[in-house]
Amino acid sequence: MNHDDDDRHTDRRWLACDAIGQVAAFTTAGSGPIPHSALAAVDGADAGVEALPIRGAYRLIAHVGNAEDWISCAQSGLFAYDWSDIVADDGGYAYELLAVPLAPIRLPELPSPLREIAAATTIAHVVFGENDLLSRRLLPDTEFPA
Repeated sequence: MNHDDDDRHTDRRWLACDAIGQVAAFTTAGSGPIPHSALAAVDGADAGVEALPIRGAYRLIAHVGNAEDWISCAQSGLFAYDWSDIVADDGGYAYELLAVPLAPIRLPELPSPLREIAAATTIAHVVFGENDLLSRRLLPDTEFPA
């Protein structure tokens, strides 16, 4: 992932949990919205995710370019979404599901402080993996990266 803070299009990762306690990693592709509740922990999400052990197999949904980051997330039990130029039902862009863990991790199973980072943002009306696209209107209060 690109971590150049001077680059307006820095790819950032944030975490959230869904209605049943599953956890997903979202990457912004440099321009995707981030919920306000996830902004404070964006910097800590990468290191925590990269430290997770491999948990199991995954299913790759979509593949554009290098899929290593999304595969790594899914192997660790996280659903992996990336901001996409695909248009959702509401006419806006959306986070696209790229990789699905076959052994999803639940919020209580995450080590601290990663558990606190993911718990800060709950998308209560969504179950990860049920929809391939999550539009901005499905996310809690968001803002686009500056």
